[in-house]
Amino acid sequence: MTKTALFFSRIVGTTFITAMIVALALLLIDGKKIKAEINRDLGARLCPPSHPIYVEIYNYSFEKITGANFSMELKSGDESGNLLHRPSRIFDKEVSPFSKEYDCYSDEYIHRYIPEFKQ
Repeated sequence: MTKTALFFSRIVGTTFITAMIVALALLLIDGKKIKAEINRDLGARLCPPSHPIYVEIYNYSFEKITGANFSMELKSGDESGNLLHRPSRIFDKEVSPFSKEYDCYSDEYIHRYIPEFKQ
């Protein structure tokens, strides 16, 4: 084998091995993440005051998410109970693989007891 042929065979071999490692890593990635916030200085600024709970779903998988059921908790100080009146919610937007979507939610507790959101 000539030096040029040996050089190219090493490049092809290295590229193939690298591609296999990347493909294996991508197959092992499979995750979803849900993030929620009320802080008006962060993602919730995208939501109107009538629906101040900003919920973001990240799809770190190869499959499309067609919806999600989730529960939220709002605590105050040392209280152990959930202050939200409707903690269970449905996220009914589709989230494509390796992307994110958001939606905005409301709750009676927030509008009744948090001054910024009182109606």
